[in-house]
Amino acid sequence: TYAVTLLVSLYGQAVSGISAVTAGALVMPVAIGTVVAASAAGSLMLRFGPRTLTATGMALNAVGLFGVALMLSPDGGSLGATAPFLFVLGCGTGLFMTPSTSALMLTAPADRRGIANGLRSTLQNVGYLLSTALALVFATAGLSTAARQAAYGGTLGSLGSGEVTRFVDNVRVVGIALGLVALAGVVVCLAFPRRNPAATVHTLDSVSTLKESA
Repeated sequence: TYAVTLLVSLYGQAVSGISAVTAGALVMPVAIGTVVAASAAGSLMLRFGPRTLTATGMALNAVGLFGVALMLSPDGGSLGATAPFLFVLGCGTGLFMTPSTSALMLTAPADRRGIANGLRSTLQNVGYLLSTALALVFATAGLSTAARQAAYGGTLGSLGSGEVTRFVDNVRVVGIALGLVALAGVVVCLAFPRRNPAATVHTLDSVSTLKESA
């Protein structure tokens, strides 16, 4: 999510020629989708369980990523068409994060939840940084040094259509690759066994306890 948000922002500036502020506004659907889905994720988790919800979230991520990748074009005119897919991407993230975190915290012993949450947060931040760094590397692969700097600076369009086309193709490949990773995440989510009714009741009680503690 972080990687694609950054790449779409760079695409808007480098290819479509919009300002940084406008580019930031155009990726707002991700944040809006995340807030909307996360707000509903708590009640949905109690009804469907974390296994189903995390898989659904990853599936929505895949749809959003594939959609964004397919909408991008070297002429920069399709940037607005990415908004619905960015919203879907945000919804997928919101649906995944809440049940994933809850399931992890409920699995950890009560006296180890602080450690578990710290580890979860660390791995999550490493994922943000690593995915963003790799996405930028692959998005600018094959570009000249000047073109790479122009892509980062949002001025790539001034260097000619060849460099722009290569950059857009790279960004699309990154989006599709991340979409495939999200599909793999769906498989991983579904690989976990379903909770039995007794465990579900225990989960509900534990969630209520955690809410009261918070």
